[in-house]
Amino acid sequence: MKFKLTSPFGELSEVRNGHPHSGIDLAMPEDTILRSIDKGIVEKVIYNGEKIGNGIIIRLEDGTKAIYGHLNKITVEKGQELYAGQQIGLSGSTGRSTGPHLHFALQKSDGSFIDPTPLGEKVAAMSGEIKGSSILLDKLNDFSDFVIGKEVEWIFKPLLDGVKWTAINLGEWIIINLPDIVGYTAVGAGIIVILSTMLGKGILKPLGWFFGVFIIATCILGGANT
Repeated sequence: MKFKLTSPFGELSEVRNGHPHSGIDLAMPEDTILRSIDKGIVEKVIYNGEKIGNGIIIRLEDGTKAIYGHLNKITVEKGQELYAGQQIGLSGSTGRSTGPHLHFALQKSDGSFIDPTPLGEKVAAMSGEIKGSSILLDKLNDFSDFVIGKEVEWIFKPLLDGVKWTAINLGEWIIINLPDIVGYTAVGAGIIVILSTMLGKGILKPLGWFFGVFIIATCILGGANT
């Protein structure tokens, strides 16, 4: 492991007044870069807490809370959305601590703690310098998240709202005008039949002319009376 595990989950020690350890401790130099274990939202930022000193609580996508304690510096704020690997602060030895280290814990939605040891290797690997990483890369990730967020806010949301508004109003217009639509459709169909009859021969031709003029006159008079 990149950083030594100095205190396992559930350990009993005098420094915790006999209470079992709720997380794991990873020994690391002060001001080691710390990163979010996964995507989530900063639920709480703690300053000068009695136990964990400066700490961050991140609510992950599955509802589990990831807790980082004893930080020297916090670089995120409450409510901030995080991507996996995003820098959140620098390690330290604040609060109830016997030396520089990171306290990492996982808490379920019911408040109980679960063993974070299986994620210890990942937390250690994501802390400190990472090969190929740079401040510029972090800034580019932040910028890309900002751009995507603004695309949704400025383009897609108004577009979806416009489509929704159009569909609702079109539906209302069709319902209100449905009798007229059916009537005019029937009249139009009748006119087409009559016109085709007018082009025929024998008695059908004068009958076609008569009904054609009658329908047109009825439509004109009906429109004048509305």
